[in-house]
This record gives sequence, structure tokens and C-alpha cells, in this order.
Amino acid sequence: MNTEKFHTDNCPNCDNQVIIPNGWITIRDDQITSIDADWRCPECNETGKLDIGGAMNDHWQPRDLVVGRDIPEIPRPGNLDRGAPERRAVEFLDYRKQDDYRSMGNLIPPSEGIKDKHAPVVMKDFYEDYRLKHFELQDITDESPTMTEIKVEVEMIRDGSVETEQREIEMIREDEEGSGNPDGKWYIADWPTLGSGYRYRG
Repeated sequence: MNTEKFHTDNCPNCDNQVIIPNGWITIRDDQITSIDADWRCPECNETGKLDIGGAMNDHWQPRDLVVGRDIPEIPRPGNLDRGAPERRAVEFLDYRKQDDYRSMGNLIPPSEGIKDKHAPVVMKDFYEDYRLKHFELQDITDESPTMTEIKVEVEMIRDGSVETEQREIEMIREDEEGSGNPDGKWYIADWPTLGSGYRYRG
């Protein structure tokens, strides 16, 4: 995927006209509040993210959250704002401590394309050798209306040994079709970083 900012109507690869197969532009009070769209060239199949004149959300502002001040380092989901990315991340980590693979599977992004009945199999296959004993939040950074990065310290048990590591959880917001949408639900985009050795057998 082409990651350069893109401001023209022509493909940067072959100069053909670019089409946008899907995406979202959110407008509130007659102002563009966020843009999340992909482009694809029908001629050469080059793809990328659309940045319309750098107009990415003039009104959106990241939250000023400090772990330990605004949010406990060891929170319970019920103590966090409903619909907040950090609540969904904590829910996932709590499910992992309980080996609740079915609930963990519900937090895989729709864009992964993993069918519901296979999600618990994926979770068990991936995490069964890595038991989560403890976790603490360290930092929460809003990157965009559809992306938040959450840093955690995790204490895991593998083969009887306890390992303490720093991990970053990338939360993304998607609709049911798997497209980035500021009005969608939060999902664990990089859930594999919370384990190791992807072994999904299908």
C-alpha cells in the first residue's frame, strides 16, 4: 500500500484516474470532522490512504489522559468510559487472564476476515502457551478518531517461567464491514503482539 500523502486525482504510479472503493467522511455542523478513506487505481491496482488536501479532521483533538491521574494503572472495565478504546483493551486483557477465548475473539477487527466460529480457535491456538498473570496500563495516546495506542506492562507465564514485558496495543475503530469508521466499535488491531508464535490451523 502506498503510504505517501495523496492530494491529486491521478494514480501516482501510472497517472490513471483514482477511484475510492470505500471510506468515510464524517461531517458535523457543516464541517468535515474526520476522513478515513482508501483509494485504488483500477488500471494498475495501486492502493493507498486518501488525505484530501491535508483536511484530516480540523476539529478533532486527542484526549489529555494520564494513567495514574485520570485512569488507574490497574483498572476494571466497569470503571472506564463505555465506548472508550482503553475500556475495550482492558476487557480483552481481562478475558485473556480468564482464558475466555470466545470473548477475546469478539474483539478481533472485522477487517481480519476471521469468521466468528473460528475466532475462539484462533485465540486458543495463539495464546494457550502464554498465560497472562498481571497487567498494568502505562500510557494512552489518541492518534486519530479511529486509532489509539495503549502501552501496557504485562506479566506472562510460559513454560513455568514468568516474563515481564512492555507491549503496545493499537486500537482501531471499524464498522461491521471492516472499514475505518469514527462511529464504529473499537477493536484490537495488533492482537498478535500480545502473544507469540501464530499457529492458526484453520
